Amino acid sequence: MAQPNPLGRTIEFGNMDDDLRPLTVWALSATSVMIGWKRRPVHHLRKLPPAPTGARQFTTVLRADTDPAAVIAAAREFVRSLDPSVPPSFSTLTDVFASSLKSRRFNLILVAVFAGTALLLAMAGIYGVMAYA
Repeated sequence: MAQPNPLGRTIEFGNMDDDLRPLTVWALSATSVMIGWKRRPVHHLRKLPPAPTGARQFTTVLRADTDPAAVIAAAREFVRSLDPSVPPSFSTLTDVFASSLKSRRFNLILVAVFAGTALLLAMAGIYGVMAYA
């Protein structure tokens, strides 16, 4: 049996305080992946146009087989054509992945510095014991 098409239908969505708001389904996605280190794919239900009150940002993921710079330029022009006052921010998957590893990279460098210091102190201690003997 075929599933009914949910596009264009209205659903009620809200929190546990019975604050239900009608939302219109305008697009479907199997999963929306939270990009980052050791994060699992999470299913999302989103309403984009018009933006909810107080919304500061939203994320749209684009996949292309061409040069990312050309896709970013086209997407930037598209967003500007919709609303010139919106400052769009774009990044590639490589940049997003690298920025998600910044805290781990800092911790690794910090551990490496302490390990190097401990190695130098151990070497100085062994030298002192051997020189004394």
